Amino acid sequence: MLRQLEIALNQLPQNRHPFVFPILDLNDVVDETTLQAWLLRAAGAVPAFAPTGVAHVELLGLDAERLCNECDATCQVLLVEGFEEASDDWRARIEEFLARVVQAANVRVVLPRRDEYALVNTYLFSKQREIRLDPLPNPLPSEQIERRLALAGHVAMHWSAWDQAVNNRIVAAHLTAPQQAALLKALSSDLTPNPYINLLLLWRMLGQPDWQLGAGDYRWCLEQYMERAGVPNLVEFVIGLKRQPGYWPDGRFSESLYTGRMSEPTMDSLLKAGVVENLGQPGYQLEAGVVVLIRYLP
Repeated sequence: MLRQLEIALNQLPQNRHPFVFPILDLNDVVDETTLQAWLLRAAGAVPAFAPTGVAHVELLGLDAERLCNECDATCQVLLVEGFEEASDDWRARIEEFLARVVQAANVRVVLPRRDEYALVNTYLFSKQREIRLDPLPNPLPSEQIERRLALAGHVAMHWSAWDQAVNNRIVAAHLTAPQQAALLKALSSDLTPNPYINLLLLWRMLGQPDWQLGAGDYRWCLEQYMERAGVPNLVEFVIGLKRQPGYWPDGRFSESLYTGRMSEPTMDSLLKAGVVENLGQPGYQLEAGVVVLIRYLP
């Protein structure tokens, strides 16, 4: 979403063109040194600007504020990615950095998050203008795959590296319309509510001459999903949940299973990664796509 917004902002007419910082992706910017490198990259677009050159959050925030005030654009936009995926300590320091940045006269910071209480910096919280997004309508899983098969190689889109790899794999398969229909039929019973997992399943299916997936394919999909979620070390743990008393086939599990088997850091990691959802009093819910994958695993 942020990448599309960045592209749209940079395509505005010159008289309306804001200064757009490079996306501040906290999956890559993980400390003061990488934050400084990110800011230097942004400052390269303003030749007259001279940063202090000190890798300290407060001073980097002052540099970013000054960059906003000294650039020629009438407004500035800073897009922040991966805020809730950052460690608590780094997130607090990033909030300190952003609290300094928003003191510039005409800057706007876009900070997507799921938790409305994720901001702890008092000044930053007081300055926020919260915009709630309604959930996007999800197409049927079969419709998602059908569209990907039909559009691959035929439309110009701003693909992520992963999407481009899937696109290339579909194109390389040289599927005829009847073959696409047969593949979709073979895959349909395995598709999940999770679009990313569905593309992982499609990737593996395209590599099978008989279009049959086995336990190794489902495990690979789970490993890829867990790695992307930032918890690759908990693959075996998640698979093991289904063998525990208190686990239901739809992915729900009870409070007693959690307190009896999970440590607080493990549960916190799974909740933060979106692999588990807290349902409140009834207990917890495993992500729907993960439920489908572990169903096929011993």
